[in-house]
Amino acid sequence: MRNLKICLVLASLFLSPASADIEVGDLVVNRQAESVNVRVNMHNPGPATARSPITVRLFVRADGEETFREVKNWSNITKLAVGHRVSRDYFNESPGDWDPAFNAPSFTVRATATSSAGREAEFVKQFP
Repeated sequence: MRNLKICLVLASLFLSPASADIEVGDLVVNRQAESVNVRVNMHNPGPATARSPITVRLFVRADGEETFREVKNWSNITKLAVGHRVSRDYFNESPGDWDPAFNAPSFTVRATATSSAGREAEFVKQFP
């Protein structure tokens, strides 16, 4: 009976899904006269590969505003292995075609990454 319990415990450790983590490591913001580029850099410091669905959302607000507005949503990351990195870029589609907050002298961007386990990581950066 004791051997059966030990086998069940060991089996549950190896067969249960390990928790995978995704962290937003940095946001890189470049604004030119007619274009905006925001790069969201993520990595997996967790003990297991993060699997789909992985959702990344990018928000912006002009300084002084209360609420963030979503400007981009990515759900095309199928997996992120332990120790690996991935990035996603937001570009405006045409000159001046961006959220009005990007026109402000100073604005704040926020990115969230949500793993399939429902864990959410966040990174906030002010520009300039």
